[in-house]
Amino acid sequence: MKYLKIIFFICVLSSCNHRQQREYFLLDTTEESIPKYVSVKSLDKILKELSENNNFVFTDMYPVIDTLPIIENDIFLLADHLDKLGFEWIDGGWGNHDNGARFRYRVYIKDNLKCEIYKIYQTNKMHADGYYDMIVYEQIKCSKCEK
Repeated sequence: MKYLKIIFFICVLSSCNHRQQREYFLLDTTEESIPKYVSVKSLDKILKELSENNNFVFTDMYPVIDTLPIIENDIFLLADHLDKLGFEWIDGGWGNHDNGARFRYRVYIKDNLKCEIYKIYQTNKMHADGYYDMIVYEQIKCSKCEK
């Protein structure tokens, strides 16, 4: 029995460690509507080179969570970066997809570039108590600004 507990403990630790070290790489695609899944490690490079037809999803910005944050206290990591780059926040909101994830969004503009950022809370795994944990990611989609 002692060995089973040790094996169980090692399995739990290794699965948690795997979850923390997930890394996604750029997919080779030319379609604008298909997002490119990237690691947060490439965030600075991507934001310095923002242009129209960019569509990136950062999947490893946040740890897995078990409760939704209060909307007023929630933050966007991408928004902070766009503010520092001189983008102007012009619109935003939040909601729930039909039978799906909660999301928040903001729209920013700078010069001839419009960037929409989304923060998405996607259910991940149901636990024995019936509650789900959630993965959280941010997406940025940029297009030419229609003035």
